[in-house]
Amino acid sequence: MVQSNEPLTFARELEASCHQYLPIAAGASVIAWLPYVWLDAQVHPELPVLPWIRAGFTLVAVIVLLCWRFTTVSRRLLVAVQAGYLLLATGVVTGLVGADPIYIGGYCMVLCLAPVPPLPRAWTWGLLVGSLLLFAAFGSNVSFPAGRGAYSRNDLQTGALLSFLFVFLIDRMRRRSWEQAVEIGRQKQLIEADHAHIDRLLHNILPPTIAAELKLRGVVEPQLHPDATVVFTDFAGFTGLAERMPPSDLVALLHRCFSAFDRVMERHGLEKLKTIGDAYMFASGLPQPSPGHAVTAVRAAIEIRDWMDALALERTAAGLPTWQVRIGVHTGPLVAGVVGEKKFVYDVWGDTVNVASRMESSGAPGEVNVSATTASRVEACFTLEPRGQVLAKNKGMMEMFFVRGALAAGPPEA
Repeated sequence: MVQSNEPLTFARELEASCHQYLPIAAGASVIAWLPYVWLDAQVHPELPVLPWIRAGFTLVAVIVLLCWRFTTVSRRLLVAVQAGYLLLATGVVTGLVGADPIYIGGYCMVLCLAPVPPLPRAWTWGLLVGSLLLFAAFGSNVSFPAGRGAYSRNDLQTGALLSFLFVFLIDRMRRRSWEQAVEIGRQKQLIEADHAHIDRLLHNILPPTIAAELKLRGVVEPQLHPDATVVFTDFAGFTGLAERMPPSDLVALLHRCFSAFDRVMERHGLEKLKTIGDAYMFASGLPQPSPGHAVTAVRAAIEIRDWMDALALERTAAGLPTWQVRIGVHTGPLVAGVVGEKKFVYDVWGDTVNVASRMESSGAPGEVNVSATTASRVEACFTLEPRGQVLAKNKGMMEMFFVRGALAAGPPEA
């Protein structure tokens, strides 16, 4: 199949086939035809025009070869010129020599080879008819006597009949081959589109590097990340509000909030892990290590808090119910990997995850609550309000800080 951005057509396919066929056919014609120039002069010296006809075809083949190399003339047209000269000249030569049995054999061979050039069926049939008419015109006085002459007549009739049949069969084969190639190309495009769609879905679920490993190996090895930051968000008052709101409004509001959070993840290059009800969980510093992961995570948390504050003002002004967000952040080691066989989930485990969850539940509506570990990583970039020791469920007393905002200028985390 020819490769192009243009619409696929059978005519263009023939043009591409002619481009491949033409130099071989023209070169072979020059080599094969030249000996007959001398042979005609020996066999029929009374017809000096025969060598000139043979030499003319050789010249045509050379010109065609040069046109193929140095011009943009249609390759189908060049093939038609070469094939036409071969058929027409052979018909004339065979008629001039009075249907000499030796020449009849060559003529039959040329007729049977006529279907080989990748030309439109109508063109080839036209050339065949023209060749036979020229043979009849220049051999109008030819009579096929009994004996060897009868074989010559039968050979010519059989060769002509077969040539027309071969044109039909080869053209039909080419068309079927082209149609199959077009269908294969269409199916390939559909498969590639499906693969691209699957890849997009997979990348929406898994980080790109994890998705690539899963496609390559079928499994993903769990990874220990010695240093990463985990963030939990949760909506204060969600349960009570959910009981009063129509389900469609509740889901639409959740969708709006989480879509905004997703955009924050994309801007900062963070990894959204999952949503559970009204909780949203993401991480920084994985699957690829990032030296500034804690600062990046807190910046994203502040953006989420500020966006939720703006949403609350908008809905309050419109007389609509709203909620505030609690955000908890903690930094430490964790294990990350993919679980599931059909519905893949990229998840994280470890005490860091538990502590981050406690930072959220021990926080306050409209606040970003960070652990002492995270605070030590981000104190050069953000204003922190110490909360002292706060009781965390199943963790005892833990030191916590509220993030009030970013400093006017501060160095990135080392």
